[in-house]
Amino acid sequence: MSSSHLIENGTIVDGTGAAARPGAVLVRGDKIVAVGDEATRSASGDVTKIDAPSIPDPEAWFGTREVVVEDGAPKTVITDSAFVSAIQRPGVLIIDEFNRATDHTRGIVLGLLDDSRAVTNPLTGQPLVRHPQCFVIMTGNVGLAFTGTYAVDPAFLTRALVTNFDYLDRTSETALLISRTGVDQDAAALLARFADESRQRAARDEETTPVSTREILLAADAVSVGLDVDTAVRQAIINALPSEGGAESPRAKAEMSWTTLRKRVSEEADAY
Repeated sequence: MSSSHLIENGTIVDGTGAAARPGAVLVRGDKIVAVGDEATRSASGDVTKIDAPSIPDPEAWFGTREVVVEDGAPKTVITDSAFVSAIQRPGVLIIDEFNRATDHTRGIVLGLLDDSRAVTNPLTGQPLVRHPQCFVIMTGNVGLAFTGTYAVDPAFLTRALVTNFDYLDRTSETALLISRTGVDQDAAALLARFADESRQRAARDEETTPVSTREILLAADAVSVGLDVDTAVRQAIINALPSEGGAESPRAKAEMSWTTLRKRVSEEADAY
């Protein structure tokens, strides 16, 4: 792959008759590939997201291969995937839900993560080499509650820095709900508080299901388009919980928690 060079603080004369202007130029090999703001963005890299569950087999990481007829003769046409393009340039490659792909499917990319930084592309038979400034992030939800996931081969873990993320604090989660959905402050704070209290209970009682950020985002989105907050919480969170067990079921406990919280919030408002 040709090396890239970013020339900054230059004067761009593009040959179109437009006035000269200050800016940056990105040169790759012997070609100018981008100018201006686009050059700066390209040089700093970009982010590509690959959904691992959408990769059905090892070859699918690399693209597609098909035989077409051209001038009366068969011809093999190979189309590179977004994965192949991203791995060869500076930037961040996110492989989302990595543990929802089987070892058979994901094992072929193992070589890209070790010192060789390379694997053989099964479609072309040629080496595929990871760019030195291409950073790979593999994400996954881990735990027995996440059905459809597979254990991750330790060979991957020993080639990676492993980070465990906790939930946001209540203030940050409130701000996230507002910024992502446009929901009002009061509703956002209430949803974040409901989630936070559920997580505190889950830390004390393993049978309690913590409310996730994804769930309150879904509820907040529903509220932002006109649904009342009680209905939104029940449809986005509570109704999805198991009802087996009657009053002791996860659904009944979540309903009680929500009802109790609503009462406390009302009493707090009256106190002011």
